[in-house]
Amino acid sequence: MDKYNFPILTKIIIKNFSIYKKTNLITVNIKDGVFCLAGANGLGKSTFINIVNYGLTGIVRRPEAEFSQDNSIPKFYSRSKSFAVKYFDRRIDENLRDIASISIELTCGGKIFYIERNFFEPDALSKLEIYEDGINIIEDEQDLTPSDFDFIYKQEITKSIGLQDFDQFVFIQIFVLTFDESHQLLFWDNSLMERVLYLFFNLDPSKAKLADQLRKDVSTFESNMRNLQWDATQKQKELTSLINQLELSTNNTQLVDEEIINQYNDLTSALSDGLENIQKIESDVKECDLLLADFSLKLSSAKFEYDSLFSSSFNRDVSLEKDPAILSLLASIQSDVCGGKDPAHHFEQLKKLIWETKCPGNKIANDESSVKKLQELDEIIFRFKGDQDKIQERKLRLIKEYDNLRNVANEITSEIDEIEKNNENFRLNLYRPSDKQGLASFVNDIKIQIGQLLNYKKEESKKRDEKRLELKNLERELSSQYLTAEEFFMPIFTEYARSFLGLDINIFLQTYAKGATLVLEINDTERREKHQLSESQRYFIDIALRMALIQHSSLHANILIDTPEGSLDIAYESRAGKMFADFTKKGFNLIITANINSSMLLLQLAEQCKAAFMQLERMTEWTTLSEVQQQEQAIIEKAFVAIEKKLG
Repeated sequence: MDKYNFPILTKIIIKNFSIYKKTNLITVNIKDGVFCLAGANGLGKSTFINIVNYGLTGIVRRPEAEFSQDNSIPKFYSRSKSFAVKYFDRRIDENLRDIASISIELTCGGKIFYIERNFFEPDALSKLEIYEDGINIIEDEQDLTPSDFDFIYKQEITKSIGLQDFDQFVFIQIFVLTFDESHQLLFWDNSLMERVLYLFFNLDPSKAKLADQLRKDVSTFESNMRNLQWDATQKQKELTSLINQLELSTNNTQLVDEEIINQYNDLTSALSDGLENIQKIESDVKECDLLLADFSLKLSSAKFEYDSLFSSSFNRDVSLEKDPAILSLLASIQSDVCGGKDPAHHFEQLKKLIWETKCPGNKIANDESSVKKLQELDEIIFRFKGDQDKIQERKLRLIKEYDNLRNVANEITSEIDEIEKNNENFRLNLYRPSDKQGLASFVNDIKIQIGQLLNYKKEESKKRDEKRLELKNLERELSSQYLTAEEFFMPIFTEYARSFLGLDINIFLQTYAKGATLVLEINDTERREKHQLSESQRYFIDIALRMALIQHSSLHANILIDTPEGSLDIAYESRAGKMFADFTKKGFNLIITANINSSMLLLQLAEQCKAAFMQLERMTEWTTLSEVQQQEQAIIEKAFVAIEKKLG
């Protein structure tokens, strides 16, 4: 069967990330083996994992949200995108938002990708280069926007990995190729595990996508069935209530005055018309807001062009280092230099700009042309401002009309409520049939509605069962594929798990009404609940499962781990380090964060990997220690030295 080509990270560059206070440029070269970012608590280790995943996927996973809440890979991806901006908001200073970015160099499927993403533009890439056989395959593309770069990246990375959709890559990157601070576990989340099984044992991304859609369809049909049953039940209650009221009022000759009924009908008709007008005004106000935003953008653009032209044409006394046009061009040159690109193509433009704006010999020729252009821009600005003022006046008028209509609607609603409150069985009198034949027709209409609702429910049930049958066929195929792969997969998993746990361990596939999952057995006892294992046992057994899945489905990959060493029993520290080292010896890479302390995990990892296959990055080079941590700086330094000594 084909293997996935997961991305292999080779370089990470973080620019202007404010919580890393010591530097505004962090460059990390990733080599094969282990990259360990070590430091004390609260320095931003977990944030680093999220930064890397954001660079690759454009999302940051909401820490409080479990996958079962979305229960769909596309829905998880779409709902997670909006969280990234919130996540980085307090971690990056306001004045750095436009220039803070993450750049990643990676290899995938024989191609080399260079990507750069601003932290507040998750659906855009400020830079994209993709090299295949030494040639940039998008070099000839002209006029591409950051959104275009993002679209091309998603297509190319998905194709290079061997997946059907980019959201499948996002899912695998977040839930399998990463173990972050949220400690989302595969073994004890059936909805999460089912998607993992389809992607890693069926190894046909189109079928994994189909299974995800079928599961979503089944859930939708079941929701529709519940809603239709609820509507039918409410109609039945309404019917029973009306019949009871009619029976109780048989001997009650008191009817609501015809004049009040007419008044009620007039009021409800007026309310309906008023609400319709209110809705139209709301739509008109929204249209005004869109037009105002459009004119605001046009005005800003025209004013900027006017100011730039005026400054470059008539402010020749301004020095080179303060000229806005020249500053803008220098910023572009700086960006190219920092990004590793040749800035030479800017030099001719810089020369031309200085010649045209700073050299006295060009003053007369330039002034005449500039004055004409400034006059044209001035007329455009005046026209835009006039149009904008008219729209603003219309918006204010509409808002005033809206307030008046809303007040009238509130008054009408109060009058309607008062009539219903002061007249017993008012609605019954309002709709009461005039004879027994009319009553029978009235009751029959409601019964027909109830029957229609139950028929609709039956149709939804039939559709659900059809989707369930499709899903069941896919589950049988999955079971067959898993049994075929089990011979190779099980030894991989048990080797990692037993090296950590030191106990007999087994897993088996189980299908049930809501999907398929893997069940964990330890010493021949099923562990279906999280509490049946200690915290460190379940964390590292779940990491072992991820390692086995990756080794089973790919030849080379990165896994990102925010090491939960705080949960480790002292007896397991050395075992966890050995499990990590064993994974890298199989040709896979680890990017981990860890507390710098005297635990055996990092010492064992350093002992096993040595400097040839392990990099230790000190977070103290990135950011400053807290006051308490500074008091313990000698202890922290001692811990670093101990690990570096093991590295050799």
